[in-house]
Amino acid sequence: MASQFKAIALTGPRQSGKSTLARATFPDKKYISLENLDIRRAALDDTRGFC
Repeated sequence: MASQFKAIALTGPRQSGKSTLARATFPDKKYISLENLDIRRAALDDTRGFC
């Protein structure tokens, strides 16, 4: 799916390995967690300039 689409979604319950799977599957991609409230706020405040 990742080769055909620009974005994919991993869903599931907390602590089920979603982040681990994403990081292992796409090691060359930048990983950003939005759990930190400051990072989440930065993403919300500047959606185009974030990253």
